[in-house]
Amino acid sequence: NNVRKYVVPLALKLREKQRKRIGVEKLMVHDVVLQFKSGNATPKGDPEWIMNNGQTMYDELSHETAEFYDFMMKNDLMDVYSRKGKADMGYCEFITKHKSPFIFANMNGTEDDITVLTHEAGHAFQAFASRNFPFKEYMEPTMETAEIHSMSMEFLTYPWMKLFFKEDTDKFKFSHLNGTVNFLPYGVLVDEFQHWVYENPSADPAKRNSKWRELEKIYMPHLDYGDNEFLESGGRWQKQSHIYEMPFYYIDYCLAQVCAFQFWSKAIQNDNGGYKVALKDYIKLCEAGGSKPFLELVKYANLESPFEDGVIKKLVKEIETYIDSVDDKKF
Repeated sequence: NNVRKYVVPLALKLREKQRKRIGVEKLMVHDVVLQFKSGNATPKGDPEWIMNNGQTMYDELSHETAEFYDFMMKNDLMDVYSRKGKADMGYCEFITKHKSPFIFANMNGTEDDITVLTHEAGHAFQAFASRNFPFKEYMEPTMETAEIHSMSMEFLTYPWMKLFFKEDTDKFKFSHLNGTVNFLPYGVLVDEFQHWVYENPSADPAKRNSKWRELEKIYMPHLDYGDNEFLESGGRWQKQSHIYEMPFYYIDYCLAQVCAFQFWSKAIQNDNGGYKVALKDYIKLCEAGGSKPFLELVKYANLESPFEDGVIKKLVKEIETYIDSVDDKKF
């Protein structure tokens, strides 16, 4: 209900701003990836240059992240360069025997190259920070906690985005924040759809598609599929592999996003030392690994539970105020 009441209206507002920015009469489904008429932000160097700047970023972020990135680079634990036949995906794995995280990606010259370097490195840093617990279960957080580290690292590295995007830095940060807001309604949509599917096992494919489209109109009413019959009839859920591979995991991204917004909120209050506080709480959370359940970890990191009344409303108001302060026409 909080996502429907507070996030969906903001997401709609952002889509309308996007429509005006890119100069289209109607925002069609094939338009949504284009954030700016001048083109989306892109990193200003090749993958090797990105990785070297990553070293600078993590060296300056904290001594803990510096130690982590040195370990990853020296032990060749990041397979991120593109090559023929390589999968188009990004993930972090933990090699228990060696107590080592491993990052896989396929850099392609888009802004995703940088979010891989922050998102997957957030997972990897957590694994590195808690690798010396005596029990594997303590090294790895439970599923509802795991994405907090990755999504929060995306925000905590904002001060270093100029290393990668140069003149496009503000464009990237504006686009990234927009994207995180727009994700929440979609994430909740996926979860609500899955619950319906399992509660209605006899529903045939047509009914499942119909239910998906019904929920899309609630959570993502901006979607205009035009004459694309497959998508208009509710087929878009087939692209979300989590529904098949990891049922009911997707809501954990939403819980994590709300927690990550809180780190963002603290970090931007730099005049009051907010960034240092946010970083300290973040590192503490990573070091705790899976030694506590979700709600205890959230409290331990001085965050508010996403389930508490008023948390989402307050964050949405902060984000909207910040976005309204940016003149997106300059991009």
